Amino acid sequence: MSFANDNNIDVYEDFADTQSELAYWMEIAGLDEDDSTEAIHKKLGKLNNIIIMCGSLHLISSQKQVEQAAEEASEDRFVEELRTEIERQSEKSADYNETNGDEINIRNVDVGSPDYLGPFDTMELAEEKLSIFAESKDFAIRTFRSSRDKETNTKINVTYVCIYSGSPKPKKFIPKSDQKAHRNTESQRKNCPFEAYIGRKSSKKFYIKMKNCEHNHQPTKNELSMHSYRRQLNEQQIPLVATLYKAATLYKAGASPTSIMATLNERFPEQVIDKRSIYNATARVRLEELDSHTPIQFLVNKLSADKSFIYETAVNNENGRLESLFLLKKESLEIFNRFNVSLVIDATYKTNRFGLPLVQVCGITNENKTFILCQAFLRQEKEENYEWLVEKMKIHCFKRHTPISVSTDREKSLMNAIEAGLPEVKHLLCRWHISKNVLVHINKIFDGLESEEVTKLLKNWNFVVTSRTEQAFEDNLMNLIGELPRRNKANKAYRPSDFVQYLKNTWLDEHKEKFVSAWTDEYMHLGTTSTSRIEGAHAVLKRHLKSAAGDLGYVFNCMDTVLKQQHTDINVRSKAQQYKANNQFRTPVFSGILRSISRHPLQMAFKKFGLAKVDLITTDQKYKLKPCTGSFEKTQGIPCAHTIKECLLQDKSLEKEDFHRQWYINESCDATSTEENRNSTMEDPFSTENVEKMKEMYNSIPPSEQVIVRRLLECIVTGEFPYTLQDPAVGKRKGRPKGAGNRRQHRTKSTTQRDSSQFEYVEQKMKKENASQKRKLNAAKDNEKSKKMKLEEVEAVDLNESEEDNEESEDESIILHHESEYGSLLPKTYYAISPTIDEKSYDAIINIKADGFCGFRTIAHQVFDDQDLFMNVKFAMRDHLITVQEKYKALFSLFDELEKIISFGISKQARDETIGIEKPYSCGEEHWFMAPECAQLAACTFNRPVCVYYTGQAITYLPLMPPHKSKPSIAPILMQSVKTSTSNKVNHWVALKLKRSIKITWPVIDLTRPASLARLGKSNDLRFWLSNLSFSKPESKILFNKTEVEIVEL
Repeated sequence: MSFANDNNIDVYEDFADTQSELAYWMEIAGLDEDDSTEAIHKKLGKLNNIIIMCGSLHLISSQKQVEQAAEEASEDRFVEELRTEIERQSEKSADYNETNGDEINIRNVDVGSPDYLGPFDTMELAEEKLSIFAESKDFAIRTFRSSRDKETNTKINVTYVCIYSGSPKPKKFIPKSDQKAHRNTESQRKNCPFEAYIGRKSSKKFYIKMKNCEHNHQPTKNELSMHSYRRQLNEQQIPLVATLYKAATLYKAGASPTSIMATLNERFPEQVIDKRSIYNATARVRLEELDSHTPIQFLVNKLSADKSFIYETAVNNENGRLESLFLLKKESLEIFNRFNVSLVIDATYKTNRFGLPLVQVCGITNENKTFILCQAFLRQEKEENYEWLVEKMKIHCFKRHTPISVSTDREKSLMNAIEAGLPEVKHLLCRWHISKNVLVHINKIFDGLESEEVTKLLKNWNFVVTSRTEQAFEDNLMNLIGELPRRNKANKAYRPSDFVQYLKNTWLDEHKEKFVSAWTDEYMHLGTTSTSRIEGAHAVLKRHLKSAAGDLGYVFNCMDTVLKQQHTDINVRSKAQQYKANNQFRTPVFSGILRSISRHPLQMAFKKFGLAKVDLITTDQKYKLKPCTGSFEKTQGIPCAHTIKECLLQDKSLEKEDFHRQWYINESCDATSTEENRNSTMEDPFSTENVEKMKEMYNSIPPSEQVIVRRLLECIVTGEFPYTLQDPAVGKRKGRPKGAGNRRQHRTKSTTQRDSSQFEYVEQKMKKENASQKRKLNAAKDNEKSKKMKLEEVEAVDLNESEEDNEESEDESIILHHESEYGSLLPKTYYAISPTIDEKSYDAIINIKADGFCGFRTIAHQVFDDQDLFMNVKFAMRDHLITVQEKYKALFSLFDELEKIISFGISKQARDETIGIEKPYSCGEEHWFMAPECAQLAACTFNRPVCVYYTGQAITYLPLMPPHKSKPSIAPILMQSVKTSTSNKVNHWVALKLKRSIKITWPVIDLTRPASLARLGKSNDLRFWLSNLSFSKPESKILFNKTEVEIVEL
C-alpha cells in the first residue's frame, strides 16, 4: 500500500550515527566484516547489475538521465534498448499513478446503520449488535477509545472506528540486529472516516450512535478474513494455549508452534490461526508467568522453589549478569551413587540465545545406557570456568563416590581443570576426535596424497593407538614412520618429519597415557575411549529444543523433560531386570548369576563363553585363545574367556563377585546416602560455622576493605542492592574452522545444528577425489575390456585365408560385435562420429539402447542422467506440445507426424503419466525420433540447446517457445546420428561422454530460426546464448532451408 501524502518521506534519512548506517547497509548488501577482500569483490560483482524499477520517483525516469547514461556507455545497443524500456515503463508508471490516485480518492461507501440502535441492557449486548452489523457489511471495526466506571471498572462508553482508520505512520527502518524499539512493518491505515459510539443515558440503558456511516474503501470479505484482528485468539483460546504452553507434552517439552497451531485449528476450524498468533499468545502467557521478573530471575526463583534440583550460580559483581549456572537433579545424583565408575564430559553449542556453551556430564548404567549426571552453562570455555564447574561437582556430586575415569576431548582448559581438581581420577582422551585431527594434518602435510594412501596411514595410526603393550606401541609407531609417503604419484616431494613432529608434540609425548591401549587398559573405564555417548545425549536434548533462540528458562524446561524421561526409563529397566531372566543364558556356567547381573554384561560374557567353547572343541590353532592379558576384565569388570574356560573345565558356575559391582542388579546406595541426596540443598550462608568464618575474615582485612563489607551488610538489612540478577550477556560463538575458507554455514541463528568441523571439509574433499578417481577407473576398465574383446575376435580369424580376406574378416568381426556386450560406454571408434566434433573433446560414446526410443533415451541420459527415464522425456514433450500446438502447426508441416511420435505409448492427456505399452518397450520406424521437429520441440521443452549432428552437417536448435517461468540452461543436449551394423542407413541416436575441461564450439544455429520467430511475433535475440556458448559461423554459400536441410527419421 502506498501512502497518499507521504511521497517525500525518507525512512532511511535519520540514523543514530555513521556506524549504524554502515551496519544497516552492509546487512542489506549481504556483506560481513569478517569477509576477505576477495569475497567482498565477489559479492559486489553479483550486485553489479542494473536494476530498473520505474514505479518510483527516485529512480531513472527522465530523458536527460537516459542520454547521459547512453553517452557514458558509448551509445551501444544495450543502452538503446534500456532507453526504450525506461520510456515504456515510465508511461506505465504514470498510468498507474493516475489509477492509484483514483483509488485513493474513491467515492465513499455508505453502509447505513443497524436496524436497532437501542436501548440495550448491557454494554456487551450493544457491542455484539454493532459487531454483527459490521460483519454483515463486510467491514471490520476496532476500539478507538473507551471510558470506565471508577467504582465498578465496567465500560460506560466506547468509540469504534474502522480497522483502516487513522493516518499511516511510517517507521524508521533499522537493522534486524538492532530491532528493539519496533519491527520493520507496514501501515494499513487509510484515513477511513467511519465512526460509531456506544454510551448510556440517564436511564442507565446503552444506545448506539452512528457518527459517520461512510467507508472510503470497498468491502473486501476475503481480505478481512486474513486481517490481524481476525487472527487474535479469544478468551476461550488463550487459556488453551496457556495449557498447551505449560503442558509437559507440548511446548514445554519442545513441541513446535506448528503442533500447537494444528491443535487449535482442529478445535476452532472457523477461525484463521497462524504461527504469529501462537507466538503472540505464548509470549503473553510467558509474560504473565514471569510476573515482572527477568527470565533468569524467574528461573532462579523456580529452582529455589523446586526441591528436586541443586543449583549454583556465578554472577558478575559489576553488573549483576549471570556468568555460570550449575544444575544437578537429585534423582541423577542417586543414579550416580549407584553407577559411578566412569563419566564423560563434553560441551555443546547453539542451545540458547545468549551463546553460552552447555556442558553435560554423563555416566553409564548397568544396562550400558547413558544417564546425565549434571549440566552447566558457562560464560566461556576458559580454565577458570571449568575449574568452577569441577569444584561444584566435587562439592555436590563426589561427596560419597569419585569416578575411576573421566573421558573428554582435547579441550586444554578442561584437561587442566580436571588435572588440578581431580588428580586421582584417570583421564582419557577421545580416540575419535584424535583420529579426525590426524586426518586433517595428513591432508595438510601430505597435500594431494591419494585416498588409498590416506586410508593406509589412518590404519597404521589405529594400530599405534590400539597397541596392547608398550613394546607393541613402539613397534607400530616405527612401522607407521617407516611407511610414511615421501612422494605422491605426481612426484611431489613431502616432508614426513613434519608429520612425525606433529604426532609427538601434540599427542604422544604428553598424552599417550590417555588414549593408547597399553596404558588405558590398566584401569576400568567401561570402554569409554570416545565421547560418542555424550554426543548422543546432546542430540536427544536438541531434538527437544528445536531452536537456539530460547532463554535459559526454556532450555531448562527441555532439560527437565529429558531428565524425567531418562529417570523413568532407568527405573523401569531396573525393575524389569529383577524378575526377568533370558533363556539364552540358561547354562550351568551362568546359573548362579541370572538374577544378580544385568543383561548387558551377561551378553558380553556369553560371547566370551562362545570363545571358550570353541577353544575346547577345536584343534585348529587359529581359533585357540591367545594368552590372557587381563585387559578385558580390568577395563570392563566382566569375566574374560580364560576365566570362563576355567569354570567349564572345573564344572562350576560364575559367581556374582566375578563381576564388578557396576553390573549388579540389586546393588543400591545405602538409605543414608539417598536421604542425604533428597534433603541436600544449597549451603546456608548464615550457618553458625559460616558466620564465625565471616567474623574472622572481617577482622583480618584492612579497614579500607571493611568499609565495602559494611556497605554490603547494609544492603542486606535494607534490601537495597547495588544491582539485580540479570540475563547473561550475548557472547560470540566459535568461528569457522580452518579449511572452511570464507564459506558460510548458511544456517539461521535459531538452528541448533552445529557448524561443520574442519575434518568434515577434508572428508568432503576426499569424497570428491574418490568419485573422480572411480569414474576414471571405470572408464579405463570399459576401454580395456573393449580392446581385449576386439583383440580376441581378431585372433579368431582364420589365418589360412588370404590377406585381403583377413582384413575383411577383421573389419567384420569388429562391426558385428554387439553393443550389449559392452558396459555403459562404447569405445570412440565404435561408431562413425561427425568430423566436426574434436576427438579430444570426448572420452567415449554413451551406449544408448536400440529399442526404437533411442532418441528419447539420448535426451533422458543428458537431462535426467538415466536413459531408462526416456518416458519422462516423452511426458514432458507431450505436455509442452499440447500448450503450444497451435503455434507449432504453423511452423512444421509434419505436425501430425510429430504428434504421433510424441504420444506413442502414452496418453494424449496433459499430465497423465499412464504408459500404454508393455515391457520390453519397443516401437516401429514410424514412431522413431525425427529431426528437426522432435529436436526443436525438445529444445523448447527443456529450455536448452539441442545440437544435432547429421551425417553431412550439424545444426543447433535453440528454444523458440520455452515453458513459462523456466530458466534457460546453457548445457546443450548433444545428439549424434549413427549407422549400426544391421543397417545400411543412419538408424540410431547416441550421446558422447564429453570432457568438461575442453571448450567446445557448437554447430551453427538453425538459420530457419529468424523466420520461425517472425511468424511467432518475436525478435531473434541471441545475446544470452552468444555470451555463454560458442557457435560455428554459417557458410555464406550454404542456405539451410526446408528443402536442403536433411530430415532424418530414426
